[in-house]
Amino acid sequence: PKGNSKFKTVKRAIVESEESIEFLKSLGLKKPNDIAEIKEFIIPKYQSSYIEKDDYIDDFESVLSIWLQSDEYRKKEVADLLKQSQFVRCIKQNKSISYQKPDAVYFRTDKLLAWYKGNLEDNIYFLELGIQLTENIRKFLESLGIRYDLKMYGNNDIRVSSYGWHERSVDGFNPNFYIHGLDFSLKYM
Repeated sequence: PKGNSKFKTVKRAIVESEESIEFLKSLGLKKPNDIAEIKEFIIPKYQSSYIEKDDYIDDFESVLSIWLQSDEYRKKEVADLLKQSQFVRCIKQNKSISYQKPDAVYFRTDKLLAWYKGNLEDNIYFLELGIQLTENIRKFLESLGIRYDLKMYGNNDIRVSSYGWHERSVDGFNPNFYIHGLDFSLKYM
């Protein structure tokens, strides 16, 4: 990623000639795998401890660089890895910084800020990277599943209806449908 692999590597000066590269390959050495670097050195840090902002920005830029240099298949592989980890730096309504899985985090939009205003009852996390949100960063975060819209549950359920058995009620009403933050909004209209 920025030329600073965390794997034990050979100095750049040694691999500048073709003969040196061939010799090292004959010894069984190969270029470090970027995705292995994410798995072994970056993701484990976000499972248990708090990460300082500068360290996070370095990790984020490394992962972004790998993602940008990858084909569509490898981009999906990187995104799938990160979707399972608490890699996204965010801020909760009470102003505390934490790291969450991407599907729990929202982009900061006027609509979402208005919907969740004053709601300290639900776990609401807004993106707080600590760096400017460029178009490439936005695309990367979208691939992880960070949301622009409210999280809804049950809106894609399939209606099962046959004689004497209905999973939904009249006109497709789903009793399990839920919008994140709706209880608070109804309670404090």
